[in-house]
Amino acid sequence: MFRLVFTLVIIFIGIVGFSQSKNDSTDISKYLYNQLDYHQTRLSCYALDSISSIEFYSTKMNFPTGDGGYIPTEYFLCKTGDSFKKVISSPELLCANEFIQSIKSNIIIKGINDALKFQEILDAVDIRNNFNGDKEIFKIDDAWYFIRDKFFEDYEMFVVHVSTKGKIEAIEYKKEKDVIVPDSAVKSSSHKADWGYKIPSVSIKDSIYLHRFINENSHFHFEFTALQSRLIEKITSAKFYKAKIVFTDRGFSNATVFKLMKYNDGIIHANSGKGLLKNILFLTSLQNVFMFNSEDDALTFEEALDVIDPISTFDVEHKAHLFKDGKWCFIRGESFGEKSGYVIETDTNGKIVSLTYDNKLIKQN
Repeated sequence: MFRLVFTLVIIFIGIVGFSQSKNDSTDISKYLYNQLDYHQTRLSCYALDSISSIEFYSTKMNFPTGDGGYIPTEYFLCKTGDSFKKVISSPELLCANEFIQSIKSNIIIKGINDALKFQEILDAVDIRNNFNGDKEIFKIDDAWYFIRDKFFEDYEMFVVHVSTKGKIEAIEYKKEKDVIVPDSAVKSSSHKADWGYKIPSVSIKDSIYLHRFINENSHFHFEFTALQSRLIEKITSAKFYKAKIVFTDRGFSNATVFKLMKYNDGIIHANSGKGLLKNILFLTSLQNVFMFNSEDDALTFEEALDVIDPISTFDVEHKAHLFKDGKWCFIRGESFGEKSGYVIETDTNGKIVSLTYDNKLIKQN
């Protein structure tokens, strides 16, 4: 899994081009910082806790991009006594020499029932493939193979080397092509020996450490640029921004773009202009500024939409607006003959009372 390293010590806010007030900049900075969501998880199960004193943890920081999406950052650590050690991935936790030494005298793998019990440990720590239907277990010579994932002919697996008595001597995580799986392989879903076991929660002390760890080991910054347009100013007093969160890892940068809107004390963000326009805050920002009383008003609104939520090149030919069934309709795209777009409903004075997006604005005949 591709990992990015972030920093939370200082958030740099990049402001390019359009000049906005210091208060807006401060408000947006605080808003973006407050969107960060933290989770710490103990990766464990009964089979693991009964044989090993080592504890495994995941610490996450998520930034939601709006419309249900988010950007995750995750670190894995193992704890021995009071000492934590960072590893690159969840498989590395299980391949660490500290883990192998801690279980060596407490578990043997001689038959398939033993292997199923060990798979419970794999599922508890390496949670990425728990819903994968391609899991298989088989033994060749002195090694047990635990297939974790398969994509065409690419396999991911744990290879557990055992002695003649079944004691674990080494654990490897491999990615290989064209693996020959014997007919004797046992297909297996997630296996749990004790469904009633309650995994210990993360202690307050450990939670504080894990929270501080991800802050100190993260490197990212936010940038945002105002969408300066008189067309927007004609329909709303809200301010719109192109924004992005930029992650830096060992000299390489990767950015995720989203959009942001500020109206009075309210701030929202989404991964598209559509996500902003469907929000009640945008409707509120319209109601005291813009009225629909003529075709010219509809054209003005459509031009503002083109700035806030641009139409893709493929859908430009479908762009149109019309007055239908007492509502203003703004067509923004087409799929399989069905046109989609915004629907504006007004009162008798032209004041906007509702704004929705309809994927079947005009249905195919």
